[in-house]
Amino acid sequence: MNRETPRKTINQQVLDQYRDRFASQTQYGAEILKLFRNSNVDIYRFEPDPPGRWWLNLVMPPQIAEMFDTQLEVACLYTEYRHVEPRLLSVLQRRLRDDARVDPEFAVVASLDSELGRLVARRRGEFALLSIDATQLSIPSSADLRTRMSEVLTGLDHYDVTFPVTEISGFFGRRREVDALKFSLDRGQPVGIFGLRKAGKTSLLNFVQRQRIEAGRPVVRLDMSEVASAAEFRLELVQRTHTALQLRNQKPPNIKLLTREGSYRADSPPIQLHWISDMSKLLDMLDMRLEIIIDEIDQAYPDRSTLGHETAREIFTSLTQLRGLIQRRDSNGLTSIVLLCAGVDPAIFERPLLSGRDNLLYKLVRLQFLAPMERDEMAEMVRSLGKRMGLRVRDYEVINYLFDQYGGHPLLTRKACSIATRKRPPHEIPWDIPLSAVRDAAAKRGRDTPAEQATDVLASFEEWFPEEAYMLKSLWSGPEEDRVAMRQLLGEDPTAALHVPAYGLSNDDWSPRIKALVPFL
Repeated sequence: MNRETPRKTINQQVLDQYRDRFASQTQYGAEILKLFRNSNVDIYRFEPDPPGRWWLNLVMPPQIAEMFDTQLEVACLYTEYRHVEPRLLSVLQRRLRDDARVDPEFAVVASLDSELGRLVARRRGEFALLSIDATQLSIPSSADLRTRMSEVLTGLDHYDVTFPVTEISGFFGRRREVDALKFSLDRGQPVGIFGLRKAGKTSLLNFVQRQRIEAGRPVVRLDMSEVASAAEFRLELVQRTHTALQLRNQKPPNIKLLTREGSYRADSPPIQLHWISDMSKLLDMLDMRLEIIIDEIDQAYPDRSTLGHETAREIFTSLTQLRGLIQRRDSNGLTSIVLLCAGVDPAIFERPLLSGRDNLLYKLVRLQFLAPMERDEMAEMVRSLGKRMGLRVRDYEVINYLFDQYGGHPLLTRKACSIATRKRPPHEIPWDIPLSAVRDAAAKRGRDTPAEQATDVLASFEEWFPEEAYMLKSLWSGPEEDRVAMRQLLGEDPTAALHVPAYGLSNDDWSPRIKALVPFL
Protein backbone atom coordinates (compact mmCIF):
# COMPACT_ATOMS: atom_id res chain seq x y z
CA MET A 1 0.00 0.00 0.00
CA ASN A 2 1.40 3.40 -1.01
CA ARG A 3 2.02 5.77 1.84
CA GLU A 4 0.47 9.20 1.34
CA THR A 5 2.78 12.24 1.17
CA PRO A 6 2.42 14.23 4.42
CA ARG A 7 0.42 17.40 3.97
CA LYS A 8 2.40 20.59 4.37
CA THR A 9 1.68 22.87 7.28
CA ILE A 10 0.42 26.43 6.76
CA ASN A 11 3.91 27.78 7.48
CA GLN A 12 5.47 25.45 4.92
CA GLN A 13 2.94 26.51 2.31
CA VAL A 14 3.66 30.19 2.98
CA LEU A 15 7.41 29.49 2.73
CA ASP A 16 6.87 27.79 -0.64
CA GLN A 17 4.92 30.81 -1.88
CA TYR A 18 7.73 33.18 -0.92
CA ARG A 19 10.29 30.85 -2.52
CA ASP A 20 8.34 30.95 -5.77
CA ARG A 21 8.09 34.76 -5.57
CA PHE A 22 11.83 35.03 -4.98
CA ALA A 23 12.60 32.81 -7.98
CA SER A 24 10.17 34.56 -10.34
CA GLN A 25 10.64 38.20 -9.29
CA THR A 26 14.44 38.27 -9.30
CA GLN A 27 16.89 37.98 -12.15
CA TYR A 28 19.11 35.31 -10.62
CA GLY A 29 16.94 33.95 -7.81
CA ALA A 30 16.53 30.56 -9.48
CA GLU A 31 20.31 30.17 -9.86
CA ILE A 32 20.88 31.08 -6.20
CA LEU A 33 18.29 28.51 -5.10
CA LYS A 34 19.95 25.88 -7.28
CA LEU A 35 23.36 26.59 -5.69
CA PHE A 36 21.91 26.18 -2.20
CA ARG A 37 19.89 23.09 -3.15
CA ASN A 38 22.94 21.38 -4.65
CA SER A 39 24.87 22.14 -1.44
CA ASN A 40 22.06 20.67 0.76
CA VAL A 41 21.34 24.08 2.28
CA ASP A 42 17.81 24.58 3.61
CA ILE A 43 16.13 28.00 3.53
CA TYR A 44 13.76 28.82 6.36
CA ARG A 45 12.99 32.43 5.54
CA PHE A 46 12.38 34.65 2.50
CA GLU A 47 11.81 38.33 3.22
CA PRO A 48 11.46 40.95 0.45
CA ASP A 49 13.02 44.28 1.36
CA PRO A 50 12.32 46.89 -1.33
CA PRO A 51 13.92 48.34 -3.25
CA GLY A 52 15.69 45.44 -4.92
CA ARG A 53 16.67 43.29 -1.91
CA TRP A 54 15.70 39.96 -0.37
CA TRP A 55 16.76 38.48 2.98
CA LEU A 56 17.13 34.72 3.31
CA ASN A 57 17.91 32.63 6.38
CA LEU A 58 20.04 29.59 5.51
CA VAL A 59 20.49 26.39 7.50
CA MET A 60 23.82 24.81 6.64
CA PRO A 61 24.28 21.04 6.30
CA PRO A 62 26.33 19.37 9.07
CA GLN A 63 29.63 19.27 7.14
CA ILE A 64 29.52 23.02 6.41
CA ALA A 65 28.23 23.92 9.88
CA GLU A 66 31.14 21.98 11.40
CA MET A 67 33.61 23.71 9.12
CA PHE A 68 32.43 27.12 10.26
CA ASP A 69 31.68 25.99 13.84
CA THR A 70 28.09 27.23 13.88
CA GLN A 71 24.69 25.75 14.62
CA LEU A 72 22.80 28.98 13.99
CA GLU A 73 21.14 30.09 10.78
CA VAL A 74 23.21 32.15 8.33
CA ALA A 75 21.89 35.43 6.95
CA CYS A 76 21.94 35.85 3.18
CA LEU A 77 21.30 39.15 1.42
CA TYR A 78 20.32 39.03 -2.27
CA THR A 79 20.46 42.29 -4.19
CA GLU A 80 20.59 43.21 -7.85
CA TYR A 81 22.75 46.26 -7.22
CA ARG A 82 25.65 46.38 -9.65
CA HIS A 83 27.67 48.36 -7.11
CA VAL A 84 27.32 47.49 -3.42
CA GLU A 85 27.96 50.53 -1.20
CA PRO A 86 29.70 50.20 2.20
CA ARG A 87 26.54 51.39 3.92
CA LEU A 88 24.72 48.26 2.73
CA LEU A 89 27.26 46.14 4.59
CA SER A 90 26.54 48.25 7.67
CA VAL A 91 22.84 47.44 7.26
CA LEU A 92 23.77 43.77 7.06
CA GLN A 93 25.91 43.98 10.19
CA ARG A 94 23.07 45.57 12.15
CA ARG A 95 20.86 42.67 11.11
CA LEU A 96 23.45 40.16 12.29
CA ARG A 97 23.63 41.98 15.61
CA ASP A 98 19.86 42.30 16.13
CA ASP A 99 18.62 38.90 14.92
CA ALA A 100 19.35 36.27 17.56
CA ARG A 101 18.58 33.46 15.10
CA VAL A 102 21.51 34.17 12.78
CA ASP A 103 25.22 33.77 13.31
CA PRO A 104 26.82 37.17 14.08
CA GLU A 105 30.20 36.18 12.60
CA PHE A 106 29.26 35.16 9.06
CA ALA A 107 26.92 36.13 6.22
CA VAL A 108 26.35 35.62 2.50
CA VAL A 109 25.76 38.40 -0.05
CA ALA A 110 24.67 37.59 -3.59
CA SER A 111 24.79 40.55 -5.96
CA LEU A 112 25.69 41.65 -9.47
CA ASP A 113 28.82 43.40 -8.17
CA SER A 114 31.93 41.52 -9.31
CA GLU A 115 34.12 43.84 -7.17
CA LEU A 116 32.34 43.15 -3.87
CA GLY A 117 35.18 40.90 -2.71
CA ARG A 118 37.57 43.86 -2.70
CA LEU A 119 35.23 45.90 -0.50
CA VAL A 120 34.94 42.95 1.90
CA ALA A 121 38.74 42.61 2.05
CA ARG A 122 39.08 46.25 3.09
CA ARG A 123 36.74 45.59 6.01
CA ARG A 124 38.50 42.58 7.46
CA GLY A 125 38.15 42.19 11.19
CA GLU A 126 34.44 43.03 11.12
CA PHE A 127 32.86 39.75 9.98
CA ALA A 128 33.35 36.95 7.47
CA LEU A 129 31.41 37.46 4.29
CA LEU A 130 30.90 35.13 1.35
CA SER A 131 30.30 37.31 -1.72
CA ILE A 132 28.62 35.59 -4.66
CA ASP A 133 28.60 37.11 -8.13
CA ALA A 134 25.16 36.01 -9.26
CA THR A 135 25.97 36.65 -12.92
CA GLN A 136 28.54 33.83 -12.86
CA LEU A 137 26.35 31.11 -11.36
CA SER A 138 25.30 29.68 -14.72
CA ILE A 139 28.92 28.89 -15.62
CA PRO A 140 29.35 25.07 -15.42
CA SER A 141 32.63 25.28 -13.49
CA SER A 142 31.12 27.50 -10.80
CA ALA A 143 32.32 26.28 -7.38
CA ASP A 144 29.99 24.72 -4.84
CA LEU A 145 29.16 26.43 -1.56
CA ARG A 146 31.65 24.48 0.55
CA THR A 147 34.53 25.41 -1.74
CA ARG A 148 33.44 29.03 -1.73
CA MET A 149 33.30 29.10 2.06
CA SER A 150 36.73 27.50 2.33
CA GLU A 151 38.16 30.28 0.19
CA VAL A 152 36.50 32.93 2.37
CA LEU A 153 37.67 31.42 5.66
CA THR A 154 41.29 31.15 4.52
CA GLY A 155 41.46 34.23 2.32
CA LEU A 156 41.50 37.03 4.92
CA ASP A 157 43.49 37.48 8.12
CA HIS A 158 40.99 39.03 10.53
CA TYR A 159 43.64 39.21 13.26
CA ASP A 160 45.93 41.46 11.24
CA VAL A 161 44.04 44.75 11.64
CA THR A 162 45.96 47.80 12.85
CA PHE A 163 43.50 50.57 12.01
CA PRO A 164 40.73 51.69 14.41
CA VAL A 165 37.56 49.63 14.43
CA THR A 166 34.54 51.47 13.00
CA GLU A 167 31.83 48.79 13.09
CA ILE A 168 30.35 47.35 16.26
CA SER A 169 30.92 43.80 14.97
CA GLY A 170 34.68 44.40 15.04
CA PHE A 171 34.69 45.80 18.57
CA PHE A 172 35.34 43.50 21.52
CA GLY A 173 35.19 43.84 25.28
CA ARG A 174 35.60 47.16 27.07
CA ARG A 175 32.24 46.66 28.79
CA ARG A 176 33.42 48.38 31.95
CA GLU A 177 34.82 51.37 30.03
CA VAL A 178 31.73 51.68 27.83
CA ASP A 179 29.40 51.59 30.85
CA ALA A 180 31.49 54.22 32.65
CA LEU A 181 31.46 56.54 29.64
CA LYS A 182 27.70 56.12 29.18
CA PHE A 183 27.14 56.92 32.86
CA SER A 184 29.22 60.10 32.61
CA LEU A 185 27.64 61.32 29.38
CA ASP A 186 24.11 60.65 30.63
CA ARG A 187 24.84 62.79 33.70
CA GLY A 188 26.49 65.55 31.68
CA GLN A 189 29.88 64.86 33.27
CA PRO A 190 32.79 65.71 30.91
CA VAL A 191 35.20 62.79 30.62
CA GLY A 192 38.62 62.17 29.11
CA ILE A 193 39.84 58.73 28.06
CA PHE A 194 43.63 58.37 27.99
CA GLY A 195 45.94 55.52 27.08
CA LEU A 196 48.92 54.57 24.96
CA ARG A 197 48.79 54.66 21.18
CA LYS A 198 47.28 51.53 19.61
CA ALA A 199 45.57 50.69 22.90
CA GLY A 200 42.13 51.05 21.30
CA LYS A 201 41.10 54.62 22.21
CA THR A 202 39.81 55.57 18.77
CA SER A 203 37.98 52.24 18.42
CA LEU A 204 36.33 52.91 21.78
CA LEU A 205 35.32 56.41 20.66
CA ASN A 206 33.89 54.98 17.42
CA PHE A 207 31.84 52.46 19.38
CA VAL A 208 30.53 55.01 21.88
CA GLN A 209 29.76 57.53 19.13
CA ARG A 210 27.65 54.99 17.22
CA GLN A 211 25.95 53.88 20.42
CA ARG A 212 25.03 57.46 21.34
CA ILE A 213 23.75 58.27 17.85
CA GLU A 214 21.59 55.13 17.86
CA ALA A 215 20.23 56.29 21.23
CA GLY A 216 19.10 59.54 19.59
CA ARG A 217 21.76 61.83 21.05
CA PRO A 218 23.14 64.80 19.08
CA VAL A 219 26.83 64.06 18.57
CA VAL A 220 29.68 66.08 17.05
CA ARG A 221 33.06 64.42 16.43
CA LEU A 222 36.35 66.21 15.74
CA ASP A 223 39.85 64.79 15.44
CA MET A 224 42.46 67.36 16.40
CA SER A 225 44.93 65.84 13.96
CA GLU A 226 42.62 67.00 11.15
CA VAL A 227 42.80 70.74 12.00
CA ALA A 228 45.68 73.08 11.25
CA SER A 229 44.66 76.21 13.15
CA ALA A 230 42.45 77.55 15.91
CA ALA A 231 40.21 79.22 13.30
CA GLU A 232 39.63 75.86 11.62
CA PHE A 233 38.94 74.21 14.98
CA ARG A 234 36.30 76.81 15.86
CA LEU A 235 34.66 76.80 12.44
CA GLU A 236 34.54 72.99 12.32
CA LEU A 237 32.72 72.86 15.66
CA VAL A 238 30.15 75.38 14.46
CA GLN A 239 29.66 73.64 11.10
CA ARG A 240 29.36 70.16 12.58
CA THR A 241 26.89 71.37 15.21
CA HIS A 242 24.91 72.98 12.38
CA THR A 243 24.93 69.62 10.55
CA ALA A 244 23.84 67.79 13.71
CA LEU A 245 20.75 70.00 13.84
CA GLN A 246 19.93 69.26 10.21
CA LEU A 247 20.28 65.52 10.81
CA ARG A 248 17.65 65.87 13.55
CA ASN A 249 15.34 67.58 11.02
CA GLN A 250 15.61 70.86 12.90
CA LYS A 251 15.85 74.16 11.06
CA PRO A 252 19.10 75.90 12.11
CA PRO A 253 18.83 79.55 13.19
CA ASN A 254 20.41 82.51 11.44
CA ILE A 255 24.01 82.79 12.63
CA LYS A 256 26.92 85.06 11.76
CA LEU A 257 29.41 82.52 10.38
CA LEU A 258 27.33 80.16 8.24
CA THR A 259 24.71 80.31 5.53
CA ARG A 260 21.45 78.40 5.88
CA GLU A 261 23.12 75.52 4.01
CA GLY A 262 26.02 75.43 6.50
CA SER A 263 28.88 76.90 4.44
CA TYR A 264 31.16 79.71 5.60
CA ARG A 265 29.74 83.06 4.54
CA ALA A 266 31.28 84.71 1.51
CA ASP A 267 32.00 87.96 3.37
CA SER A 268 34.33 85.98 5.71
CA PRO A 269 33.23 87.29 9.12
CA PRO A 270 35.94 86.94 11.82
CA ILE A 271 35.53 83.47 13.31
CA GLN A 272 37.06 84.26 16.69
CA LEU A 273 34.50 87.03 17.33
CA HIS A 274 31.34 85.10 16.50
CA TRP A 275 31.88 81.38 17.05
CA ILE A 276 30.81 81.27 20.71
CA SER A 277 27.64 83.29 20.10
CA ASP A 278 26.83 81.12 17.08
CA MET A 279 27.36 77.94 19.13
CA SER A 280 25.01 79.35 21.76
CA LYS A 281 22.28 80.00 19.18
CA LEU A 282 22.65 76.50 17.80
CA LEU A 283 22.45 74.99 21.29
CA ASP A 284 19.20 76.90 21.90
CA MET A 285 17.60 74.73 19.20
CA LEU A 286 18.44 71.46 20.98
CA ASP A 287 16.28 69.77 23.61
CA MET A 288 19.18 67.75 25.05
CA ARG A 289 22.92 68.17 25.60
CA LEU A 290 25.18 68.30 22.61
CA GLU A 291 27.86 65.63 22.97
CA ILE A 292 31.20 66.76 21.53
CA ILE A 293 33.85 64.09 21.02
CA ILE A 294 37.41 65.38 20.56
CA ASP A 295 40.14 62.89 19.67
CA GLU A 296 43.89 63.66 19.94
CA ILE A 297 43.23 66.35 22.54
CA ASP A 298 47.00 66.40 23.23
CA GLN A 299 47.37 68.64 20.18
CA ALA A 300 45.90 71.50 22.21
CA TYR A 301 48.64 71.19 24.86
CA PRO A 302 51.34 73.67 23.76
CA ASP A 303 54.29 71.74 25.18
CA ARG A 304 53.22 68.52 23.44
CA SER A 305 51.59 69.59 20.19
CA THR A 306 52.99 68.92 16.74
CA LEU A 307 51.08 71.97 15.49
CA GLY A 308 53.59 74.36 16.98
CA HIS A 309 53.47 76.21 20.29
CA GLU A 310 51.55 79.28 19.10
CA THR A 311 48.88 77.36 17.16
CA ALA A 312 48.37 74.99 20.09
CA ARG A 313 48.11 77.95 22.47
CA GLU A 314 45.32 79.43 20.32
CA ILE A 315 43.45 76.12 20.25
CA PHE A 316 43.91 75.87 24.02
CA THR A 317 42.31 79.33 24.28
CA SER A 318 39.41 78.07 22.15
CA LEU A 319 38.87 75.23 24.60
CA THR A 320 38.81 77.64 27.54
CA GLN A 321 36.18 79.70 25.68
CA LEU A 322 34.17 76.52 25.17
CA ARG A 323 34.52 75.77 28.88
CA GLY A 324 33.13 79.24 29.67
CA LEU A 325 30.16 78.65 27.36
CA ILE A 326 29.42 75.33 29.07
CA GLN A 327 29.59 76.83 32.56
CA ARG A 328 27.38 79.80 31.62
CA ARG A 329 24.70 77.66 30.04
CA ASP A 330 24.79 75.08 32.84
CA SER A 331 24.38 77.79 35.49
CA ASN A 332 21.41 79.26 33.61
CA GLY A 333 19.69 75.92 33.13
CA LEU A 334 20.06 76.05 29.34
CA THR A 335 20.79 73.19 26.97
CA SER A 336 24.54 72.77 27.17
CA ILE A 337 27.47 70.61 26.06
CA VAL A 338 29.16 67.52 27.47
CA LEU A 339 32.71 66.73 26.35
CA LEU A 340 34.30 63.36 25.64
CA CYS A 341 38.03 63.77 24.96
CA ALA A 342 40.75 61.25 24.19
CA GLY A 343 44.52 61.29 23.96
CA VAL A 344 47.77 59.87 25.27
CA ASP A 345 48.86 62.46 27.83
CA PRO A 346 46.22 63.88 30.20
CA ALA A 347 48.50 66.78 31.25
CA ILE A 348 46.14 69.35 29.71
CA PHE A 349 43.58 68.40 32.39
CA GLU A 350 45.98 67.04 34.99
CA ARG A 351 48.33 69.95 35.71
CA PRO A 352 47.15 73.05 37.62
CA LEU A 353 49.81 75.22 35.97
CA LEU A 354 50.94 75.48 32.36
CA SER A 355 54.01 77.59 31.58
CA GLY A 356 53.73 79.17 35.00
CA ARG A 357 50.10 80.26 34.51
CA ASP A 358 46.84 78.94 35.88
CA ASN A 359 45.51 76.12 33.72
CA LEU A 360 41.84 76.96 33.12
CA LEU A 361 41.18 73.44 31.86
CA TYR A 362 42.51 71.83 35.05
CA LYS A 363 40.13 69.07 36.15
CA LEU A 364 37.60 70.06 33.46
CA VAL A 365 37.04 66.37 32.69
CA ARG A 366 36.96 63.22 34.76
CA LEU A 367 40.01 61.18 33.79
CA GLN A 368 39.49 57.58 32.71
CA PHE A 369 42.56 55.54 31.79
CA LEU A 370 42.44 52.83 29.16
CA ALA A 371 44.32 49.73 30.25
CA PRO A 372 44.47 46.51 28.17
CA MET A 373 41.54 44.10 28.01
CA GLU A 374 40.51 41.78 30.78
CA ARG A 375 41.31 38.10 30.23
CA ASP A 376 37.75 37.04 29.31
CA GLU A 377 37.41 39.94 26.87
CA MET A 378 40.70 39.07 25.23
CA ALA A 379 39.58 35.43 24.93
CA GLU A 380 36.31 36.52 23.30
CA MET A 381 38.23 38.61 20.76
CA VAL A 382 40.68 35.82 19.91
CA ARG A 383 37.98 33.19 19.51
CA SER A 384 35.52 35.35 17.58
CA LEU A 385 38.10 36.61 15.08
CA GLY A 386 39.43 33.08 14.72
CA LYS A 387 35.98 31.72 13.95
CA ARG A 388 35.77 34.15 11.02
CA MET A 389 38.83 32.36 9.60
CA GLY A 390 37.83 28.76 10.30
CA LEU A 391 40.07 28.65 13.39
CA ARG A 392 39.32 27.44 16.91
CA VAL A 393 41.01 28.12 20.23
CA ARG A 394 39.88 25.32 22.53
CA ASP A 395 43.10 24.84 24.51
CA TYR A 396 42.84 27.13 27.55
CA GLU A 397 46.65 27.15 27.70
CA VAL A 398 46.68 29.19 24.49
CA ILE A 399 44.54 31.87 26.12
CA ASN A 400 46.64 31.73 29.31
CA TYR A 401 49.87 32.15 27.36
CA LEU A 402 48.54 35.08 25.30
CA PHE A 403 47.34 36.88 28.40
CA ASP A 404 50.55 36.14 30.29
CA GLN A 405 52.66 37.58 27.48
CA TYR A 406 50.54 40.53 26.37
CA GLY A 407 48.31 41.29 29.35
CA GLY A 408 45.24 41.78 27.16
CA HIS A 409 46.85 44.41 24.92
CA PRO A 410 44.65 44.10 21.80
CA LEU A 411 47.24 44.93 19.13
CA LEU A 412 50.02 42.72 20.53
CA THR A 413 47.60 39.81 21.03
CA ARG A 414 46.17 40.06 17.52
CA LYS A 415 49.61 40.29 15.97
CA ALA A 416 50.73 37.13 17.76
CA CYS A 417 47.59 35.28 16.64
CA SER A 418 48.07 36.52 13.08
CA ILE A 419 51.55 35.03 12.90
CA ALA A 420 50.42 31.82 14.63
CA THR A 421 47.77 31.19 11.96
CA ARG A 422 50.48 30.87 9.31
CA LYS A 423 51.17 27.43 10.79
CA ARG A 424 47.79 26.16 9.58
CA PRO A 425 48.16 23.13 7.29
CA PRO A 426 46.78 23.80 3.78
CA HIS A 427 43.02 23.34 3.43
CA GLU A 428 42.52 22.30 7.08
CA ILE A 429 39.22 23.83 8.22
CA PRO A 430 38.54 24.13 11.07
CA TRP A 431 42.02 24.21 12.61
CA ASP A 432 42.72 24.31 16.34
CA ILE A 433 45.50 26.80 17.09
CA PRO A 434 48.09 24.92 19.18
CA LEU A 435 50.15 26.41 22.00
CA SER A 436 53.34 25.80 20.00
CA ALA A 437 52.13 28.16 17.25
CA VAL A 438 51.60 31.13 19.57
CA ARG A 439 54.89 30.40 21.37
CA ASP A 440 56.72 30.49 18.04
CA ALA A 441 54.95 33.74 17.13
CA ALA A 442 56.03 35.36 20.39
CA ALA A 443 59.62 34.30 19.82
CA LYS A 444 59.87 35.90 16.39
CA ARG A 445 61.88 39.09 16.01
CA GLY A 446 62.04 41.66 13.26
CA ARG A 447 59.57 43.61 11.17
CA ASP A 448 55.82 43.21 11.68
CA THR A 449 56.08 40.93 14.72
CA PRO A 450 54.64 41.19 18.26
CA ALA A 451 58.18 41.98 19.42
CA GLU A 452 58.37 45.01 17.13
CA GLN A 453 54.97 46.22 18.34
CA ALA A 454 56.10 45.75 21.96
CA THR A 455 59.12 47.98 21.40
CA ASP A 456 56.79 50.61 19.92
CA VAL A 457 54.63 50.48 23.05
CA LEU A 458 57.70 51.08 25.22
CA ALA A 459 59.01 53.84 22.97
CA SER A 460 55.65 55.61 23.08
CA PHE A 461 55.47 55.43 26.86
CA GLU A 462 59.06 56.68 27.19
CA GLU A 463 58.32 59.59 24.86
CA TRP A 464 55.32 60.75 26.85
CA PHE A 465 56.44 59.83 30.38
CA PRO A 466 60.27 59.70 30.41
CA GLU A 467 60.66 59.82 34.21
CA GLU A 468 58.19 56.99 34.75
CA ALA A 469 59.86 54.97 31.96
CA TYR A 470 63.18 55.31 33.79
CA MET A 471 61.55 54.00 36.97
CA LEU A 472 60.09 51.13 34.97
CA LYS A 473 63.51 50.09 33.71
CA SER A 474 64.94 50.17 37.22
CA LEU A 475 61.96 48.23 38.52
CA TRP A 476 62.14 45.39 35.98
CA SER A 477 65.63 45.21 34.51
CA GLY A 478 68.07 46.92 36.87
CA PRO A 479 70.32 45.29 39.49
CA GLU A 480 68.48 43.63 42.35
CA GLU A 481 69.29 46.43 44.80
CA ASP A 482 67.83 48.97 42.36
CA ARG A 483 64.68 46.90 41.98
CA VAL A 484 64.23 46.68 45.75
CA ALA A 485 64.82 50.40 46.15
CA MET A 486 62.36 51.26 43.39
CA ARG A 487 59.64 49.00 44.83
CA GLN A 488 60.14 50.68 48.19
CA LEU A 489 59.95 54.14 46.63
CA LEU A 490 56.77 53.34 44.73
CA GLY A 491 55.27 51.73 47.80
CA GLU A 492 55.70 55.01 49.66
CA ASP A 493 54.60 57.23 46.74
CA PRO A 494 52.61 55.36 44.03
CA THR A 495 51.84 58.64 42.25
CA ALA A 496 55.50 58.87 41.20
CA ALA A 497 54.67 56.36 38.45
CA LEU A 498 50.92 56.91 38.24
CA HIS A 499 50.61 56.05 34.54
CA VAL A 500 52.48 52.73 34.69
CA PRO A 501 49.59 50.72 36.20
CA ALA A 502 46.92 53.09 34.83
CA TYR A 503 48.01 52.36 31.26
CA GLY A 504 48.27 48.65 31.97
CA LEU A 505 52.04 48.20 31.84
CA SER A 506 52.14 46.78 35.36
CA ASN A 507 49.86 45.07 37.82
CA ASP A 508 48.93 46.77 41.08
CA ASP A 509 51.96 45.18 42.80
CA TRP A 510 54.26 46.69 40.10
CA SER A 511 54.96 43.31 38.50
CA PRO A 512 54.89 43.33 34.66
CA ARG A 513 51.42 42.91 33.22
CA ILE A 514 52.76 42.76 29.65
CA LYS A 515 55.71 40.40 30.04
CA ALA A 516 56.59 40.68 26.36
CA LEU A 517 57.91 44.19 27.11
CA VAL A 518 60.53 43.11 29.65
CA PRO A 519 63.19 41.78 27.23
CA PHE A 520 63.26 45.14 25.46
CA LEU A 521 63.96 47.27 28.52
